[in-house]
Amino acid sequence: MPAFEWHFSVRAVPAGQNMSAGALLRWYYFSDRILHEFDDFWVEVKD
Repeated sequence: MPAFEWHFSVRAVPAGQNMSAGALLRWYYFSDRILHEFDDFWVEVKD
């Protein structure tokens, strides 16, 4: 017997809602300029 039990359900998200959520996320990234399209970025690693 496992040390714990899983208590959750799984259900598919309707395609229309999933596409709407993706469009809103894309709008958020665009409006906040978070790596929109091919924006350059860099990571500085300090040792």
